[in-house]
Amino acid sequence: MAREYFNIDDRVKVLAAFIFHWAEARRVSDPVSGPLSSRCLLFCVIHFLQNRPKETSKGPILPVLQRIPENWNGSSVPLPTVPQASIGIRYMDNLIDTTACNVYFYKPDTHGANIFKALACNNKEGAFLLLCEFFRYFSFFDFDASTIRVSNVGVSSKQQKFEYFTWKINNFISIEHPFDPSHNVVESMTEFQMKHLRIEFMVSCLFPLLL
Repeated sequence: MAREYFNIDDRVKVLAAFIFHWAEARRVSDPVSGPLSSRCLLFCVIHFLQNRPKETSKGPILPVLQRIPENWNGSSVPLPTVPQASIGIRYMDNLIDTTACNVYFYKPDTHGANIFKALACNNKEGAFLLLCEFFRYFSFFDFDASTIRVSNVGVSSKQQKFEYFTWKINNFISIEHPFDPSHNVVESMTEFQMKHLRIEFMVSCLFPLLL
């Protein structure tokens, strides 16, 4: 699925590369000071680009591939989004507990890919501006109540995660697995690590030229 997102717009790869470099330099992806893997960081980038506001940036750069029906022929724009129960189903056993997960996502043909690219081009933000906005977005993200996701627009509620999947309710960053909403891909985190992450987001938001 990551490959499909990368192919939509060059800014996806550029922003992801920036964030990977930043995370390594600022020890956000360090096992001791910040346990965010490259997969977690990529989900953050995709989530951010799916949720660019129409009011200030002409809308998102990336669609939600898991919410586009398999039979979409490119005739309807804006892109259709449907409940997960109504889209294609491709089951695969969860490697953690062998439960079945729906691993469906829309794979565009050439026509669909061109539509995605055209819609992404409506957003004129350059890579550096997106980098600044990425840090601003996560500097003010409500980690106490919300979970990052890429399987739909917006965020998931931590309260709902607690009620349905017995997730812990805390102020740590949490990222929903795209194909298994019961799984938090940020497997463990300490108070020190979360404090370090918040500080790095805020410092990078205030002083992007120092990156």
